[in-house]
Amino acid sequence: MRIKKIVSVLILVLSVFLLVGCDFGKLLESKPRFTSTTTETPTSVATTTETVTTTTENVTAAPTTTTKAPVTTTTQAPVTTTAPTTTTTQVVTTNAPTTSVTIWQTTTVSELTVWNTPLTDTLSLTNIEKYYKTFDYDCVSTYSGVNLITYVQSFIKRMPGISSQSYGSIRYDYYRSDASLTDTSKVVLFYCQEEIPANWDGNKWNREHVYCQSTGGFGTNVDVGYDLHHVRPSDAVVNSTRNNNPYGNVSTHNSSTEVHARYTPNQSLAGWLQNGVFEPLDSVKGDVARICFYVSVCYYMRYSNIELKNIVSDKTLKTILEWNKLDPVDALEAQRNNVAYELQGNRNIFIDYPELADYIWG
Repeated sequence: MRIKKIVSVLILVLSVFLLVGCDFGKLLESKPRFTSTTTETPTSVATTTETVTTTTENVTAAPTTTTKAPVTTTTQAPVTTTAPTTTTTQVVTTNAPTTSVTIWQTTTVSELTVWNTPLTDTLSLTNIEKYYKTFDYDCVSTYSGVNLITYVQSFIKRMPGISSQSYGSIRYDYYRSDASLTDTSKVVLFYCQEEIPANWDGNKWNREHVYCQSTGGFGTNVDVGYDLHHVRPSDAVVNSTRNNNPYGNVSTHNSSTEVHARYTPNQSLAGWLQNGVFEPLDSVKGDVARICFYVSVCYYMRYSNIELKNIVSDKTLKTILEWNKLDPVDALEAQRNNVAYELQGNRNIFIDYPELADYIWG
């Protein structure tokens, strides 16, 4: 009986053991699944790492693009800044033979506009360099009024060769100073601008004092009376008709006011005279202005009545200053300036630098 109980107990224990053994087996079989899941997790981490790497590459690329843009901008800026320097250098190179002209073109006087000469021919530029070598280009900011006139006068009145000139001799200088630019056997008469054979004939063409003698209070026996910069060849009728009338604009341009050259082949129009005011042609107005500027400065206070306002009808000087701009310096003026410089030793600074008139009278 006892044996049976023992056997029954053993059978029961064995059954429990077998049952427990199955559960352990199931547990053991589930372990690979957990292991496999754990193995997949690192794979996900690796994927995350790749994502991070990709993000890092994007971040790196962005700064690279940003960095390039400033470099491009910085490179362009100096090029733009350098451009004006190159332009200035070219201007200086163009006028390389003339140190003085280079100074006038590259030096700004205080806040004033840079002064430029309208002359471009080699002879004029060479003469300018020589003549204005010691000229103070800051004079317009250093001096004013009478002091500026006096300073400029000290330059343009230097005439070492004027002593060899005379009122009688300058008529022969016209063959060079006023020679036609296309036919040197002819001279160009003032006012009418007509060309005639270069054979002196005092009855048909003579010497015109652009600043009238009676107005200025001088004669033909003093330097201003035979200064080649001042005295021009003219048709005799035009000369006498203009007489000592001041310059200015007239209101009526018709046959009743016209002044013609009578001893020239074409009897060309030379200007208009109305109510005691003489108006030259537009193509001559600048010449008149620059001659009057020259005389008014070169001979200021040296003769009784030489002053710019005495030779013009417009006492404000506005009209004659406008003429200076209306009719720019031409090749004939440049030729006369160079011939007079050769013979007299001085130049008309208002032909070399027309804008100086505005600094003095403007």
